[in-house]
Amino acid sequence: ALDGKYRALLEATQGGGKAIEKLVEEVERLKRVVDEGKTGGAEDKDGGDDGHAPDGNFFEARGESDEVPEFLRYTGSLRNWRLSKRECERAVNDVWIAKEEYCDDEGPCHLSEFLFIYLQEKYEENQAMVAEFGYNLIDALERYIADSDCKIFLKILQGELAEEVRD
Repeated sequence: ALDGKYRALLEATQGGGKAIEKLVEEVERLKRVVDEGKTGGAEDKDGGDDGHAPDGNFFEARGESDEVPEFLRYTGSLRNWRLSKRECERAVNDVWIAKEEYCDDEGPCHLSEFLFIYLQEKYEENQAMVAEFGYNLIDALERYIADSDCKIFLKILQGELAEEVRD
């Protein structure tokens, strides 16, 4: 496969300006596709992007009112990292482990409250980063809702399930 790509590049450079222009146009087209978030279903291989991802590369934050969970409070746009399923599952596991340790020392608290504490510590109280991670985690949990760990974490986070269901 690499030989074929090398040959194609060699032929393009020997073909003069038109071939190079064609390559540049193709590179620019691919950049636009990636920037628009249309990666040809790369997420599908992993269990999938099923349409929950927002359009574009940013989330529009929900503001700073009391109705918004603390870990999501922010005004403005936040980058969409498009977390993979593996990154999402790793984050979920890291949060559960940290929460168990925290509750052993500090006593019980709801997952939503703990997630804010956890992210504040992780991002050194930078609320923009706390919210950015929060929105990305919610987005990933929704995209990978078919995974039982993601679904349970999201339902507990949203207050739809009690944490005891994990036991």
